[in-house]
Amino acid sequence: MVAMTQDRVCIGADEVQLVTFYCGDVLLGLRIEQVQEINRQTTVTPVPEASDFVSGAINLRGELATVIDLNKVLGLARPSITKKTRNVMVTQEKELIGLLVDSVSDIITVPVTDLVESPANVIGIDARFFQKVYVTPDNIVVLLELDEVIQQNE
Repeated sequence: MVAMTQDRVCIGADEVQLVTFYCGDVLLGLRIEQVQEINRQTTVTPVPEASDFVSGAINLRGELATVIDLNKVLGLARPSITKKTRNVMVTQEKELIGLLVDSVSDIITVPVTDLVESPANVIGIDARFFQKVYVTPDNIVVLLELDEVIQQNE
């Protein structure tokens, strides 16, 4: 488990830290201040009549958390749950939510000026789920629009 704290939000006014993770072959990111922790708990209790995107619920140290399958939200195929599968835990309007992802990559520091507008259609995924894009020499990191991902579940 990796705990994220508010004191590591920004290196400076010109840089931001991103927690990066994979859904399929797509490298995604969230601003570090949006992530509460990363956890390995992938066994969830099903929630009757929940949306397709809801994998279920977990008990995280006495707090109930809804787990959303980020692959399903983004319209990607859900691979098998593996040892690398993680829940990226976020808090949205005082509700603890786990984003089920295929694997976690790194925490990277990015110059704010290097974050560019997301194209209208990234790898066949609806652009409303994306804020910005960061292009590295080896990959593209797509910064998630967390509000849209969560609203998709509602």
